[in-house]
Amino acid sequence: MRTYLTIAAIAAAAMAVPANAAPVITSAAVTGPSGTVWNTAVDGYYTLFVQHPYGTTLNPNDNFSSAPVGAAGDSDYQVAGDGWPLGAKFGNSDPFYNITVALTENNVTKTLTGVFTEATGTFTAINGVASFSNVDYTLTDFNWVRGLSNIVGSYSVGSAVYAGQPIGSKSDYQGAFTISASPAVPEPATWALMIVGFGAVGATMRRRRSVAAIA
Repeated sequence: MRTYLTIAAIAAAAMAVPANAAPVITSAAVTGPSGTVWNTAVDGYYTLFVQHPYGTTLNPNDNFSSAPVGAAGDSDYQVAGDGWPLGAKFGNSDPFYNITVALTENNVTKTLTGVFTEATGTFTAINGVASFSNVDYTLTDFNWVRGLSNIVGSYSVGSAVYAGQPIGSKSDYQGAFTISASPAVPEPATWALMIVGFGAVGATMRRRRSVAAIA
């Protein structure tokens, strides 16, 4: 009986999800095939400003550290960056943009990637799922479009300057991405362990009832 209960306990533990377990976003980047880069690192590239929740900029001084991710449901993030090319006040720099988001939990980092195509306005996940603590985190949406507003001008003091625009470009990019969390589908081996464990417990209980009836 103890052996059967041990098997069942192991199976239940394999299915359990820690109540407070959730990774955090440790970096994010948007890139185009022409070589354009916006990211959360402190380097020579344009800053990718991240808001979460809406209206709360996590790296106003290019000082991004991390962003929380919910362990259930959708987590939405707004992103923005300086406009490029600088010689124009509208028009996208590239026909499509790649996004890379790094998630980290307990010193383990996994990446989510996808592509936004300007012409069709569609998002395609490339490496769309990362699993932590029996939860799947899925990159479900991303867009990145140049507008006509100077969204990040008050922050992006390190951007390149060109005539008539004192702080970077006045036609900046803005967009968003979503990470959805849901319980991971157990591996076949886990299902087998569960079935064996709970089946064994059920068989033992039936045997006990039979013995009790005879007695």
